[in-house]
Amino acid sequence: LLDVLARGMFNMPIIGIPEIVGNSIVSIAFLQLGHTIRMKAMLRAEIIDTVLGPTAKHSLSALWLVVGAIFFGMIAFASWEGMFQSWATGEYEGEGGLRVPVYPVRTILVISSWLACLNYLLLAWRELATVLGHSDSASHNDPETTGV
Repeated sequence: LLDVLARGMFNMPIIGIPEIVGNSIVSIAFLQLGHTIRMKAMLRAEIIDTVLGPTAKHSLSALWLVVGAIFFGMIAFASWEGMFQSWATGEYEGEGGLRVPVYPVRTILVISSWLACLNYLLLAWRELATVLGHSDSASHNDPETTGV
């Protein structure tokens, strides 16, 4: 707010705010990703679930969970080399008075993407176990069945 006011009223933005905010938003989003996936709180449309039987519902859910794992695995894989280059070169963003390090954000992105991939695979395994009739392993620590 202060940066917007300073920029608009006095044409004097606060140095470093865009860099700090940009890096913080990426970090915050990716740090909560693993937990969000684990709690099955990612955005999804449930309209198809209402017309499918239990086996088809769990099978389709497992398929989309695997697609999610592939997606975040690709993000982690594609970002891997950039993370190491960022650490090696000491990459910073910004000019002059405030330079913000970028390598911690790149590291958070890679680690969080790998954890998201792992969580998606574990949830897919659970859905497949449910389809195959091993419901005891599928309901263990499941927020939908334990009421957590």
